[in-house]
Amino acid sequence: MRLRRAMLAMSSGSRSAFTPIKVSFDDEEKNLASKIITNLVKSRPFIESVLNISEAESREDAIEDIRSGGFGAAIILPNGYYQSVTHGVYAQGEIIVSASKPLYGQMLGMLANIGERLISAGQYGIFSGQRVVEESDNYSDELMDEYLDKVNALFVTHVLKMQHDHVLDERTDYAGSSVGLVEHYALCYFALFIEMCTLFFSRLFSQDCTRPVLSRLRACGVGDTTFLAGKIIFPLVFRAVCTALIFAAVSGKLEVYPNPGSVAAASAAMILSTCFGSLLMFCLAGSESGVPILSAISAAGLILKGGVIPLSMLPIPMRTLGSLMPLGVTYSCLSVMFGGSVEAIQIIFMLVYCAALLFFARRKIAAVIGGRGGGR
Repeated sequence: MRLRRAMLAMSSGSRSAFTPIKVSFDDEEKNLASKIITNLVKSRPFIESVLNISEAESREDAIEDIRSGGFGAAIILPNGYYQSVTHGVYAQGEIIVSASKPLYGQMLGMLANIGERLISAGQYGIFSGQRVVEESDNYSDELMDEYLDKVNALFVTHVLKMQHDHVLDERTDYAGSSVGLVEHYALCYFALFIEMCTLFFSRLFSQDCTRPVLSRLRACGVGDTTFLAGKIIFPLVFRAVCTALIFAAVSGKLEVYPNPGSVAAASAAMILSTCFGSLLMFCLAGSESGVPILSAISAAGLILKGGVIPLSMLPIPMRTLGSLMPLGVTYSCLSVMFGGSVEAIQIIFMLVYCAALLFFARRKIAAVIGGRGGGR
């Protein structure tokens, strides 16, 4: 049987957004066998990802660790616990949780319940074999002890190997975002930076938008689209360089998937974001509303995409709206580099935005040349 473990908002190779619970542990038995088992269990990757266990000298020290505020909980195993478990005698440990962190009690209780069920399932076979030994003609206490020691040692060995042989790690996406929690917030502010890069070139969109310049360019055969392309190329190169540097910086901390598909998606994010921001700023050039409007659109996209309010707390319609806004489309295109996905409808919406802005930008050029657009 293979178990499937869902690693919430966490992917292998990336840092988890979940901080392991600091637990003070006291094993009152403290014999060699108990200490070996305890250390082996503590070293399991699954346990280390959830619990940060420190050994206490005594029960009183474990409780004092909680009172000091440095630990969220204490686990105490009574004297004879290991011996009782291996010989089928009822045994019960204690979980003491800090009053300031009641959620830890639920999490530790769930972990303990899972462990109890796994041990019970394994020991069902052990104690069935014990019944066979008891009913054999050669039964003796020495034979029973030898059987229990060997079969429990074998059982413990298989339990410790379960992490690698019988448990499959599975990453679950954060609130339907197609990426993990850490990647989600990284992408939100990465996309915001990409959107706001347009502001570095604000003077580029208004400096030569005058009647004499535009008329002369038309006379030289320079079309409107070619003129506007010059407004896009410099911000695009700047974005591409910044994006490459950012991906290089985070590749050691987050798992990045540089392949032709993800590179193409990131390139689409650069091109679409640059076209949208540049054309919007050009359409609003000459007024004081360009920067506030672009900032407001980007801020609204960040909020609706879950960069300020947790995505899991936003209603589904707001999440959908956020994914269709310019920042949301940039987010999704960039997310492919982190194993995420982008929907075709998002690309279509972004193309519609850019086409509409291109239409208004060409109308503005015609108005300036005709003496109606405020150009000199």
